[in-house]
Amino acid sequence: MSFGRVSADDPTVLRVVTRARPVARQAGLGIAATLTAVLIAGAASPAIAAPSPFWPHGDWLIDAPFADDDDARPAPAARPRRPKAARPRPAAPKPAIAAAKPKGPLVIAISLNRQTMKVYDQSGLFAHSKISSGKASHPTPKGVFTIIQKNKWHRSNIYSGAPMPYMQRLTWSGIALHGGFVPGYPASHGCVRMPDAFAAQLWTWTRRGARVVVTDDDVAPADFSHPLLNERLVEAKRQLETPEANAPSNYGLRPTLGAAPASLRTADAGPKVDAAVTSDLATAAALPASTAEPQPDTAPSVAAEPAPAAAPKRTGPISVFVSRKDARLYVRQDFEPLFDVPMTFVDGDRPLGTHVFTARNDPRDKSRLIWNVLSLPEGSPRKSVEPAGKTERRRDARRAAATEFAPPIHSAADALGRLNIPDDAMAKIAAALIAGSSIIVADQGLKSGETGRGTEFILHTH
Repeated sequence: MSFGRVSADDPTVLRVVTRARPVARQAGLGIAATLTAVLIAGAASPAIAAPSPFWPHGDWLIDAPFADDDDARPAPAARPRRPKAARPRPAAPKPAIAAAKPKGPLVIAISLNRQTMKVYDQSGLFAHSKISSGKASHPTPKGVFTIIQKNKWHRSNIYSGAPMPYMQRLTWSGIALHGGFVPGYPASHGCVRMPDAFAAQLWTWTRRGARVVVTDDDVAPADFSHPLLNERLVEAKRQLETPEANAPSNYGLRPTLGAAPASLRTADAGPKVDAAVTSDLATAAALPASTAEPQPDTAPSVAAEPAPAAAPKRTGPISVFVSRKDARLYVRQDFEPLFDVPMTFVDGDRPLGTHVFTARNDPRDKSRLIWNVLSLPEGSPRKSVEPAGKTERRRDARRAAATEFAPPIHSAADALGRLNIPDDAMAKIAAALIAGSSIIVADQGLKSGETGRGTEFILHTH
């Protein structure tokens, strides 16, 4: 079949027909109609490239490339690749080592709601850091603690040997300060984590016996003055320096202060034990010499018992705990009981609150002591619910940090004004008082925390 100069057997015609067939099929045309349209269009042979009466503009259909004709599509120009610029990596942060160390006794205040730790020395706030305390399933206990042990490369004996660098123990039950991961919300199993750099710094600043206070909200020690601290203690110490005051009969605390049996020196003695010891010693002292000493003819001969060894002389600051619940005053030194005496209170049914008084040297007069006080907040603690994700934890931390808390209801001055401390106990406290000594006044009893052998006074406030 031929149509003018166009032949149906021409390979070009076959090629055009093959490519036009899908389009014609969609339009509902048959093969004959498709071929007729192609022949009429002049898309058959390069021989008709010249203008014709039918298509004066030449064989534009043959010359136009098809969309799927890879041979006719020009190859895209190769784009030159830009070399990747090396991103500058920030240098690893170096721990900022403080130029100077804190001076005087330290008070470490930890806020669980704000997830912060603040270190105070005799001049005020010295350093601060973010922390990560215990989560809801393993909360960090609140209260008054001291550092009772230090171990730079400690590993947990509870949680599969987990590393606890720069560990500073607060309780023998497993609560401590140490370096670790600080994500910005409570995440530990009860301990207080700090960034490693800050934990290393704090390690060099503290000693055993440093005071640590853990509360919900933010608290800080403030300068404090009171007649009991600035007048009665000073006067009691002045009286001790006179020659007539050195006689043992003037102390009046021999049954409690003297060398007790070894079984009684391992913990604070209770009221019943003290009463029995006092009664026995008082009875022996009241007997005349003829009856107090057995006669050779009436008493069997027994070997004389060796005199009890004198109690070792202790040094360092003392810690005094006044308990309204126990109606007793306890004194410890070097993590061991020194003595305790009963006492009374004005309006004993009214709470005192919890207050920590710390003695430090007066920078203007080294022979004089001045005091600060840290009063713990009161009221029932807020119930914390373990959030589901990091977003909720961070939001809860921000909300807690923005919360304002009311000051303590019971003032420190009112608490000290209601104490009736015996004069002999005041004299003994004044004799041992040095910078770093502390007085804790609280409504809780001695057994409200974990006070025991090798500890200072440990009080839980929740």
